[in-house]
Amino acid sequence: MKQDIIKLVVDWQRAKAMAGTHQTKTVSQVSGTTKKPFKQKGTGNARQGSLRSVQMRGGGISHGPVPRSHATKLPKKVRKLGLKHALSEKLIEGKLLIVDSLKLDESKTSNLVKLLNNFHGKSYFIVSGNEVDSNFSLAVQNIPNTISVPQIGTNVYDIIRHDYVLLSREAVDALEKRNPVVTEKSNILSEQNKFTFHVADSAEKASIKMAIEKIFEVKVKKVNIMNVKVTPSLRELIQVDKSELWKGKPHKPLTKGLCKTGGRNNLGRTTSWHRGGGHKRLYRIIDFKRNKQDIFATVERIEYDPNRTSFIALIKFDDGEYSYIIAPQKLVEGDRIVSSDNADIKVGNCLSLKSIPVGTTLHNVEMKIGKGGQIARSAGTSVNLVGKDSGYAQIKLRSGEFRLVPLDCKATIGVVSNPDQKNTNLGKAGRNRWLGWRPHVRGVAMNPVDHPHGGGEGKTSGGRHPVTPWGFPTKGKKTLIMARSVWKGPFVDGYLIKKVQKLIESGKSEMIQTWSRRSTILPFFVGVTFAVHNGNKFIPVTVSEEMVGKKLGEFSPTRTFYGHGADKKVNKGSTTAIAKSLRVSPRKLNLVATSIRNMKVSEAMVQLTFSPKRIAKDVKKCLQSAVANAENNFGLDIDALFVTSATVVTEVEGK
Repeated sequence: MKQDIIKLVVDWQRAKAMAGTHQTKTVSQVSGTTKKPFKQKGTGNARQGSLRSVQMRGGGISHGPVPRSHATKLPKKVRKLGLKHALSEKLIEGKLLIVDSLKLDESKTSNLVKLLNNFHGKSYFIVSGNEVDSNFSLAVQNIPNTISVPQIGTNVYDIIRHDYVLLSREAVDALEKRNPVVTEKSNILSEQNKFTFHVADSAEKASIKMAIEKIFEVKVKKVNIMNVKVTPSLRELIQVDKSELWKGKPHKPLTKGLCKTGGRNNLGRTTSWHRGGGHKRLYRIIDFKRNKQDIFATVERIEYDPNRTSFIALIKFDDGEYSYIIAPQKLVEGDRIVSSDNADIKVGNCLSLKSIPVGTTLHNVEMKIGKGGQIARSAGTSVNLVGKDSGYAQIKLRSGEFRLVPLDCKATIGVVSNPDQKNTNLGKAGRNRWLGWRPHVRGVAMNPVDHPHGGGEGKTSGGRHPVTPWGFPTKGKKTLIMARSVWKGPFVDGYLIKKVQKLIESGKSEMIQTWSRRSTILPFFVGVTFAVHNGNKFIPVTVSEEMVGKKLGEFSPTRTFYGHGADKKVNKGSTTAIAKSLRVSPRKLNLVATSIRNMKVSEAMVQLTFSPKRIAKDVKKCLQSAVANAENNFGLDIDALFVTSATVVTEVEGK
């Protein structure tokens, strides 16, 4: 038997029976004079207002008991369960007796006493039918520790405090049926031929109408639906349905403790405002890298993760290892997924961008090779693969921004789960506190030392456009210039295209001067020599196939630059390019130069493209200029070129 359920019901029953009428008199209720006990000044004591004060003898009581209800709330299902357990316990003990009838021909107590003495009990709880027989009631009144009630009065407290429980056959039938109580409102509705029902939130009027017509065999004229608002906090509450998610605990080997910082860094300074508190959480270790190649895994379950807005999926690999991943939409329990470049384009599979066809919807996209997914991990987010070119993939974000990502980076097929997260409404401030968010304090409510909007006499509006605590514009100020981020196609100066077309038609080999440094090099520019202005002078740039898709300004640096054209005498079979790089130490520059020394030019290009050093970009431009000189000025074979020397000097003399 569940003793805790029985205790809950008994406590509820006894608390409801408490009168709660105890009361004491306050200062205003005590009768007495309003005279001061002594003069107000000159005594050296504190002033005293009245002889009826709480600190005076015979005065009122402060914060004394007042009439109130001690009743508590207990669900009806728990009360029913408690009654079942109490009767079952008596039945197991053999102290639950059922008799055919509890009616007496005459109200003789002695006859009833003789009947009860056969059970050798000290106390009896007798339950009759809907009504107690009058003669039986009179006979029971004279017997100590014995009470008789109708079946509606059956309760847990009286059952467990008496030795024996006697039930009439009529009482047993009534307890088995125990129909719900018919209220006055229900009677009125029934008289008007109206009925009330509780239906699911997702039910539609058409389905409700069809069900009523089938049950009652009538024709329904109109269906009205009423949403019951329970409390103010539930009135605006909108939550995501998590009924289909895993109800148990997370996979323990993939969890670890999460220590909250309250928005402070290691120096104790606030770096993230309005954070603190919140429910205790376990951090789920998510596999963003998906680097377990060519091993299939089965989705065990979909779980809720309090640390992120999206759902997560627990997967089990064929070798027995478990892992958590971001769960995409339409991924269900039992699905088979894999991380492989040869995998199918299927939701949940992870592939390199070079193996994914253009137009595919992706999430959990890497920005650097092997670092793990960083783009599109939040609920309902995704990106589109719109193109591939020159070793990079072009992906379009939800904001309309375009990003270039190396083709060897990985991405997962599909859209992140829980797309309805954006439609949720917490309903009350307390739920935000459960999530670890503290109240946001307005700047106009602060002091001048705390915020630019602070201070002033009385209630002020701030006196300026909204700014952050550090004085930067906010509330609508654009922080991202989309004109620079949204891809509108390669820009090429129209006059430059006309000049190139005219030069090709004439068959001449002349140099075209241009100030358009941001013009993109098109395929039919190959072989044409441009004089690109760098702000000081025109730098000759001969276009090769490797330069297609890049800007003209990349090959006309604004710093001191040597090597374009045949300005210097060089040996046949070699070429040179010299660049001066500012704000970079010679040691760092020497590290990059040493890494490409004695390498093939093609391999050196790849090395510099993915180098984490910032100076590698300038060294790559210098190398591209040397390649262009070798091809156009000396007719060398590019595939056979090697980087024979890379020298770093602290200063370049001459111009």
